[in-house]
Amino acid sequence: MEVVCTFCKTDSSSVSQCTECQYVYCADTCMNYGPAVPKTFLCPDCSSCKRVDCELAVSKRQPVQVTVLILHIQTLYPMAGYLMNVMQPALESYGVKFVFQFMTLKSCVDDPAELELFLRDVERKGVLLVMLMTDTAARGWWVSESEGETYCMNERKALQRLFCEDPEILDRLLSIRVCLLFVLACGGNLDAAKVTDLHEWNKSNGCFQHMFAFLNTRTRWAEVCGFFAKLMMSAFGRFEPFHRAVVESWCLDETTRYHSGMVWWALHDVTPFALRENTNKCPFGVRFPDVRQKCGCPFRETGNWRIKGWTKNNSSPTTGSTLNAVASCCGYRFSMTLLEPPPRTYEFSGIGYVLDTWPGVGRFKAAGNLKGDLSKGQGTGPADVASGGSDYRVQKRPRTSDVGPGTSKRRGGSAPDLLEQV
Repeated sequence: MEVVCTFCKTDSSSVSQCTECQYVYCADTCMNYGPAVPKTFLCPDCSSCKRVDCELAVSKRQPVQVTVLILHIQTLYPMAGYLMNVMQPALESYGVKFVFQFMTLKSCVDDPAELELFLRDVERKGVLLVMLMTDTAARGWWVSESEGETYCMNERKALQRLFCEDPEILDRLLSIRVCLLFVLACGGNLDAAKVTDLHEWNKSNGCFQHMFAFLNTRTRWAEVCGFFAKLMMSAFGRFEPFHRAVVESWCLDETTRYHSGMVWWALHDVTPFALRENTNKCPFGVRFPDVRQKCGCPFRETGNWRIKGWTKNNSSPTTGSTLNAVASCCGYRFSMTLLEPPPRTYEFSGIGYVLDTWPGVGRFKAAGNLKGDLSKGQGTGPADVASGGSDYRVQKRPRTSDVGPGTSKRRGGSAPDLLEQV
């Protein structure tokens, strides 16, 4: 009786079966063993270890089922459905098997039995994506925002409560081949201490091979959904190496790239990484302030920055390089000077990005001055821009009687908006 190979779907009398996953391999074609054909063996995916990096576990030779668990607070249930509607067609277009499950954070925190029962049915050799959708409070993440019962938890305590306090849940997670966590929340609390704390938590228990969170202090879910659609197609449809799939999906989705950078925790890395934009208007992850915040002229609503380039070493800026810009409305000039060596930068399809150890952002000194009459604009002295956390400030310009108030409004943008975030 001839046996059909699990992967090439051809009949062959020379087959080998993996003792771990029970998949059948065509020995002469898929495995290329030659004349000595073992009847049983450990396939490359199973012989490395039970928990391997994503590009080893997700390969063309081993199609997997993608299970998406969306943990959300009650008020974000409509957005959770919208996220599913974006990801599902992307998986369907490549014939990937998938399962979606919705659970509220409150139900999982109060009674972990539902989560434990669900994890029992997750395919052990598949991929589990946990999408944690919540809002950010001063003390952590909201667990419930319903009327009459509103409370939040510290980020590390929330993850510990969800995935580690119940030993059954932890065992189930560790038995699944690939586990990934995406935090869809505002990144206002992600300072240096919090990012390091979450990295240490993941390394201590090993729940997730990779964890991601957005850095924008006002993350809007509709702005980042395109990234997940591209990631599903790249990683699980075209079987791109996972690291490449993440960078490719983020770079090619212009809306997500402009809206927010990401912090990236990898289980086997010593430190977390930051993925940020690197363009003329966002050098080394630091976005230029809105021209309307700096210019006080009557035409500022239609103005924009005209980038003049770096003063020295334009192709590879170093310490002391200054990036100059001029407002198109009144000629107000703004400059940013590098105070220390910048983080490592790369390009993908002509799109510049920063991928470096946390915080992975440039440290600048910002300065503005005026060209022309004060009635057409408003000048400012030098202002230090610090890096390393989420608390970045620029000195406010003094108010004058000739122009409107010089207040600075917080605006959403690519994270971290070092010149805007207060």
